[in-house]
Amino acid sequence: MKKILCIFVLFFSLSLSLSFADSDIFTSIDNEYNNMVKIGDYTFNFKTDLFKVYDKSGKNLLITVYKGKFYYPSIFFVNGKNVYYQKNVYDMKTDKLSSSIIQIDLATKKSKSIKNFNNIIYIQAIKGNDLYYNVDIQKGNDEVTELRVLNLSNLSDKLVKLGATRVQLGKNKIFYMGKTYDPSPTTLHSMDYNYKNPKLISPTVVNYILSNGKVYYADDKDFEVETLYVCNEDGSGKNALTDTIYAYIYHITPEEIRYSKLDGKNHHKMNLKTKKKQALTNMVFE
Repeated sequence: MKKILCIFVLFFSLSLSLSFADSDIFTSIDNEYNNMVKIGDYTFNFKTDLFKVYDKSGKNLLITVYKGKFYYPSIFFVNGKNVYYQKNVYDMKTDKLSSSIIQIDLATKKSKSIKNFNNIIYIQAIKGNDLYYNVDIQKGNDEVTELRVLNLSNLSDKLVKLGATRVQLGKNKIFYMGKTYDPSPTTLHSMDYNYKNPKLISPTVVNYILSNGKVYYADDKDFEVETLYVCNEDGSGKNALTDTIYAYIYHITPEEIRYSKLDGKNHHKMNLKTKKKQALTNMVFE
């Protein structure tokens, strides 16, 4: 169970979007690529192993989320008023994981648990009062992943879709991928914010981001045979940004990609405008 948790967190964090198109979409902060962001009167800093909130100048420390008897979050979701994160706890006696959704009020600097779960969840994205999360449930002999939405105002909770993971929020669409715990290709879809009109973007995607109304995705036609494409949120205007890359594209921005062999060798980055490649010593997150 703990191994699956670590794999999921790593894979999810590598694919986070660096663009936040709507003001009521919370910004996700991780300690790899997107580790410092200024929003309103606050500076959110995750450059060390502790998440911290500073004032607008970035000099005066206001809040620190310290480590405790829980799995320290790899992702925090922030706006100018609140911080949300999940606290996952492992019970050695029962050999089970449980989760809590924690809210920090930036004005009062106080934190509280919004909702507790008897199993583990994975916060995917937040827009306004809607918090989207994944949870795995047992149905007979099968484990099924649910995408659910929790209303942060009244705590109502409902199922959005089965098998939808790695959610990102666009201007007019919700994007999601099929369930996978490794870099194997899976489907990339979109749907409206009323959870209707699902559309297949590509059946063989390993990674994607949203940026300024565009979808950038790494399409895998065969093992480590990938091409980066860009299209509009409605799927139109598809265009290849690279030739075939014989490696796994693990990081995407509108300006560059980073890729490597899955055996940990041959790390490179490519400037998408100039197509210039640069060798890296390892999976660099700077």
